[in-house]
Amino acid sequence: MFQKSLTACGSVCDMRLFDKGVRHETRRFVIAPSFVCRACDFWGWLGTSQLFLSVYFLFYWVGEVSPCASMCSGLRPCAHTPRPPLLRHPGRLPVYESRFMTQKFYEMTPAQRRESLIHQGVDAHTLTAMAEPESPSLPTLDVMSENVVGAWQAPLGILTRCLVNRRVHRVAMSTEEPSVVAAANRAARLFDDAGGVVVRIDEPVTCAQIMVAVHTDAVGEFLRQIETRRDQWIALANACDPALVRAGGGAFDFDVTTRTEEHDETLVVARLFVHTKDAMGANAVNTMAEKILHTWTERCALSIDGFDPGMAILTNDGAGRLVTAEIVLPPGTLRRFVAVEPDVFVRKMARASRFAECDPQRAVTHNKGIMNGIIAAAIPLGQDTRAIEAAAYHYACRDGHHAPLAVWAKDPSSGGLRGRLCMPLCVGFIGAFRASRAVEAAFRFDGIDDYPTLCALLAATGLAQNFGALWALVTSGIQEGHMKLHRRKCGEADPLN
Repeated sequence: MFQKSLTACGSVCDMRLFDKGVRHETRRFVIAPSFVCRACDFWGWLGTSQLFLSVYFLFYWVGEVSPCASMCSGLRPCAHTPRPPLLRHPGRLPVYESRFMTQKFYEMTPAQRRESLIHQGVDAHTLTAMAEPESPSLPTLDVMSENVVGAWQAPLGILTRCLVNRRVHRVAMSTEEPSVVAAANRAARLFDDAGGVVVRIDEPVTCAQIMVAVHTDAVGEFLRQIETRRDQWIALANACDPALVRAGGGAFDFDVTTRTEEHDETLVVARLFVHTKDAMGANAVNTMAEKILHTWTERCALSIDGFDPGMAILTNDGAGRLVTAEIVLPPGTLRRFVAVEPDVFVRKMARASRFAECDPQRAVTHNKGIMNGIIAAAIPLGQDTRAIEAAAYHYACRDGHHAPLAVWAKDPSSGGLRGRLCMPLCVGFIGAFRASRAVEAAFRFDGIDDYPTLCALLAATGLAQNFGALWALVTSGIQEGHMKLHRRKCGEADPLN
């Protein structure tokens, strides 16, 4: 209430705090408008100065500003640092992120971390539903899967601050590997300082394939019948899901081609393209494709020589779901966070990226690091992680060899480091998975309120994870931090070890 009243009559300013371990943190505080000082005479100015000093040291006492911040700067935001955006919590008034914790987040106990998150504005019920989901009964679990004997749980870590498209998020990450969460948090601090990740996404399109076998001599007649009724097949598909059509999606394109010929038999493959909007759309697209196949079977089984229905199924190649995430880390950001000189660091990172580009074996591990972050963030959100991985690795091999999904190079304009991640993301914002209270809570916790935000946040997490891994590789090595966390994990798991 005190901060709110001050903000209403003053202005919000950014200051820099230099501390051990982290080169800087952005602090926010409020001061009286500057015109008050200019309107006062000497004695009034002196009194206002005393008031200002009192407010300044009051906020320093509670940890909101530091004496290291220059009072000669006019208390204006640093020119190279964008004004930190609001933390958005759907259904709540936006609040500024609290940064006056005297203890780093990873140094706290789990109970202290929860208390800190609640203090920063996270709804307590949301946090409980996500971090302590009610375990379904054994009969409920039995209908969810096959050969069920119980349930399995994994740790839930937090990426505490991720700036994406000028909006601040927190990211819940489910993984048993502590270095994944640590590396993402470490990288996200640089990304935040540099203005955040910019993400662009394609309109979500899912493709289904319909395959039939036809006698080679009858292929021409079958193709004529199929291609001349193209609009009819699209209308037939859309009739299967009128709700998707009302939402602005649905089938919009159709093509057909032939594949292999063997023993006088030719495979004919049709592709149906569907705008799935906010859904991943696997079930909807499969239903459409099967409807078309059944219709062909009814009409062509007797009229087309050698007609034999094959299958109808979506493809997980993700070609219509590309997401591109980019970040530029200027030399000033690198100088504040990295122990080596910016030009040296840029050269090392660019060299590491070229290694992955020219060596498929290295590219596999390079991409595995990206997926470490994306899959850890996707699990609490109830996403189909198998579909995400299948599309990602297919896209990595699009040129006939395994190539890196993310590349790093020197930025020609700033002299800093530019990173770019491009990959498909087969995910959904709506679907039956949202019926889980834990999944719904994870969406609220992450601040995801639409499909583009979901894709952007997953891509930014993958890019941060990739940067964090390469940062360690080209400087201290991967084992220094990884083994420290690994030994801690082993010691907790087995006291005799």
